[in-house]
Amino acid sequence: MNRVFITGDKHGDFYPIINFIEKYELGYGDFIIILGDMGLYWRKDGKDAKAFIQMYEKDYEVNLMFIDGNHENFDRLKQIPVGENGLSKISEHIYYLPRGCAFELCGKKYLCMGGADSIDKFRREEHFTWWKDEQITKEDIKGIKGNYDYVLTHCCPTSVFNKNKFILCTLAGMIDEDIVDHTSEDRLEEMSKNIQFKHWLFGHYHTDVQLDDKFRCLYNNFIEIE
Repeated sequence: MNRVFITGDKHGDFYPIINFIEKYELGYGDFIIILGDMGLYWRKDGKDAKAFIQMYEKDYEVNLMFIDGNHENFDRLKQIPVGENGLSKISEHIYYLPRGCAFELCGKKYLCMGGADSIDKFRREEHFTWWKDEQITKEDIKGIKGNYDYVLTHCCPTSVFNKNKFILCTLAGMIDEDIVDHTSEDRLEEMSKNIQFKHWLFGHYHTDVQLDDKFRCLYNNFIEIE
């Protein structure tokens, strides 16, 4: 029986993924989905991605899938062609899930909407450590509707963030919240009004917490979809 697991940000540290695959003896037909900031594409020369892909495809057959976060090289992500199924295939077992793509996997229906605003973008360099494409736009959410088992995003809707701010702001005191841009959360709030869903999983806030019966933030933990 195929198994599906979901986890949070990895920022280019793929050892937790490899360790998880080996510990639970995952293999062909199994899936791991990363909720943004996977960090596969970061360097301009692409050597980081090439090295990992070659190693991974040589030794593993688990399907890795990821949405985009805010710490991604979007110049490189945009170069990956989108297939007829709405997914972007990077290699035999690695896929990028573009914003707005919807698909069925092991009997569950998923909606993906990557993107978020970097809380420290004011001190980052564009096209080197920051890309304006990180922000969710009105065009990204335009026309999205339907009923889903799981919504997968990097940040969360504004109402969820505001209700759980003290839990989700893991960098409280280090960043002046008054200068943080929450446009992407606002876009997800808009999107949430036009869809129905059973569960909403997101990353970005560097904490593992079940907020209520629908919303869950993931970082280090891996959860299995049943």
